Amino acid sequence: MISLDWFLDKVEVINMDTNETISFPCNRWLASSFNQPKFRPTANWNSNGITFANQSIVGQYPSTIFVSMNNTIYVTNPEKNTIVIWQEESVNPTKIISSNFKQPLSLFVTSNGDIYIDDGHENGRVQRWNAATSTFVTVMNVNSSCA
Repeated sequence: MISLDWFLDKVEVINMDTNETISFPCNRWLASSFNQPKFRPTANWNSNGITFANQSIVGQYPSTIFVSMNNTIYVTNPEKNTIVIWQEESVNPTKIISSNFKQPLSLFVTSNGDIYIDDGHENGRVQRWNAATSTFVTVMNVNSSCA
């Protein structure tokens, strides 16, 4: 079971077999994923689950976890100023996108794979990364982070 705790700034994963809880600190203002899976009330924890991301990959405080409709996972790493992407079933990042971001705190991914990235903290903008061309375009100027 996955629990998002907006007030304590963490994501919790609960092993339903052992009642063990693992907490991951995160930014309070997580982006909403386009893909909102429906879990059955009797969903079980897979005790053979695989850890695919750790602090060395996503940083100490990843600010956004976004899951697309095709189960691709996108994570912002504000410490390294990168967007890390995993395709479904991959345990290694399939792409790491970097630019001159300054603490990207949020993102949204369209159905065609374009990524809108909050780069407002210091750069005062929202950028669109074009999946087809791997290029960036500033689509909006902002006065602060969008997170």
